[in-house]
Amino acid sequence: MENKASSKTIMLVTLATFALVLMLQIHTGEGACPAAYDDPCTIPNTLCCPTDPTLHCVEVADMVYKCKDDPICEDHAGHECYPGYFDCCPGLTCATNQGGGLTCQ
Repeated sequence: MENKASSKTIMLVTLATFALVLMLQIHTGEGACPAAYDDPCTIPNTLCCPTDPTLHCVEVADMVYKCKDDPICEDHAGHECYPGYFDCCPGLTCATNQGGGLTCQ
């Protein structure tokens, strides 16, 4: 009889622990945004993350989409630009950087 009681107790403790871990994972993942600035995305003119209304999916080159915080132009010096698709905001110019890539400067 003692074996049955202890095995039931162990099983209940295991289930309770599993449920607690599962609840914690769900709770901590709620506010987390899987997308970050410059991450690739697939659907243009949509939010990259439902919890961050500033990140929009923007076409930066032909059929190339990335998460940007400004759907019109790139306003960060050092960030990628693509003339004709994703230009720099006034005050910055799209130019070749030391590594050979195009960035706003």
